[in-house]
Amino acid sequence: EVPVAVLMLLCAVIFARMLAWCWSAGLRKTCLAGLVFVALAPHMTAFAGTLYPDAVFAVAACGLLFELWLAVRRRHMGGASLAMVALTLPFAVFTRPNGLVFLLPALAALAFVPGRARWLLGAVIALWC
Repeated sequence: EVPVAVLMLLCAVIFARMLAWCWSAGLRKTCLAGLVFVALAPHMTAFAGTLYPDAVFAVAACGLLFELWLAVRRRHMGGASLAMVALTLPFAVFTRPNGLVFLLPALAALAFVPGRARWLLGAVIALWC
């Protein structure tokens, strides 16, 4: 039960981060649709609660790409974004054989994030690799 709880908590944190950004960006309908039809959908709960590796892979990959997109868009990476990348990167990249593809956007984001954030993002990528 502990691994199931940890994976479901991980999914909840990733969804909460994405939905909170949608809400704060004024995308209220998108936020509510994502909440109802994705995050709270019964099949998502069952999918995440079965310890099936595709569940955590799919959610972590979405969370990783979302954080990298935010970093590239803002040309900055805050502490929360860096923590989410550190949390989602190993699940997105290493839970499925085809997850190695997600190293490419992470490496590409290094070109768009300046200064100290670039070094920290590079350190997170290197740490998990």
